[in-house]
Amino acid sequence: MPLQQRGLIRSYNSGRHRYGLADLLPPKLEQLRRALERETAAD
Repeated sequence: MPLQQRGLIRSYNSGRHRYGLADLLPPKLEQLRRALERETAAD
């Protein structure tokens, strides 16, 4: 069963905190998507 939007967001947030990545990763998935989009456009 694929993740629903709310489950994906919840999983991302809990993973950021569980693995100590809260300072490295943006708080919202949209911000992460935009950052990755900029990185791939720069290549």
